[in-house]
Amino acid sequence: MEPVRKRVVEPVRTRVAEPARTQVAAPVVREVREARGRVRDAVREEVREVGEFAGGIVGELADEAPPRFLPAPPSMPGLPGIPGGPARRTRHPRSGRGRRPRGTGSERRNPCGRRAR
Repeated sequence: MEPVRKRVVEPVRTRVAEPARTQVAAPVVREVREARGRVRDAVREEVREVGEFAGGIVGELADEAPPRFLPAPPSMPGLPGIPGGPARRTRHPRSGRGRRPRGTGSERRNPCGRRAR
């Protein structure tokens, strides 16, 4: 007697598979990313051109200016004409007692809830 073959039954597809939302959105997302890249490149180019133009003007003015009015070198932040802001303050504006202590606060509090001094 021959061995009985098991018949493999393929499931019948009753519904047409629709593409997932991510598959539909992928081309749009790709287009948006490409557009962003083009805009970013255009902005970088414009900024570079404006920087070169401004650098030329500043260079001409620096050539005409007496030495004491030249801006400080970039290694000295906080001086006039150089961005970088003032030197760091050592006191917290509301504390009155110097810098605020480091830490999350729980280890610096005593049981009644007031700060330890």
